Amino acid sequence: MRFITFLSAIMLLSAGGAKAQLGFGGEVGLNCSNYMVKKSGTEVETKNRFGMRLGGLADIAISDNFFLQPGLYFVSNGYHRNFPGGKDEVGLNTLELPVNIEYKIGMLGTNRFFVGAGPYASLYTGGYYKVFSPLYVDSKSDLRIGGGATDQIRGFDLGLGANVGYQLTAGLFFRARVQAGLLNLAAPINNNDNFVRSFNFCFSAGYIFYRRDKEGRLIIKRKEREADRKNKKYAEEHRTKK
Repeated sequence: MRFITFLSAIMLLSAGGAKAQLGFGGEVGLNCSNYMVKKSGTEVETKNRFGMRLGGLADIAISDNFFLQPGLYFVSNGYHRNFPGGKDEVGLNTLELPVNIEYKIGMLGTNRFFVGAGPYASLYTGGYYKVFSPLYVDSKSDLRIGGGATDQIRGFDLGLGANVGYQLTAGLFFRARVQAGLLNLAAPINNNDNFVRSFNFCFSAGYIFYRRDKEGRLIIKRKEREADRKNKKYAEEHRTKK
């Protein structure tokens, strides 16, 4: 709850200083996740699991090139393992709250490449453990989430992420993102023999809606708009004199 309150405060303060360049949008993508796992001090070989990443974001101008981009996403994470005679799978559902600083190359109102980075927090809302095997009876059970003695994975993670992408003037954008968790997710928390850490890679597409004038142009800073009008007026007067 503290992180959500902090995120809301950042959005409100930033929006107050950059009202003309505040955009909201949605994003959907394919998420590839894996987890570094150690059990009783022994590393477990895990394989990637694919899922979805779906959510919304705000795009708040700090300057012409720097943007604050907080968001809220539903992300499907997990991993699977192969063993003689079958495989098992861990699936995890998370709510993820990233806060990124994006640097957009080029001028406002044009197609732009961007790069960004920032922290994120993840809340694990549910999960399952499933076994697939022709030699045994397939089974599926819910994961116990929390930090208690009978839990299997912690319910909260913090990490860092980085992204790169391309945004069109209309608002459509494409992004590749990589991130890594910083906390040991193994439960119970005081068990130092077990270790679980998350890694994710995602490719996504989205659309950001910005304020536009009657001609469909982005509404940018008032000073820049006035300068643009003065330049056009000067050009017209210059042509008239000629």
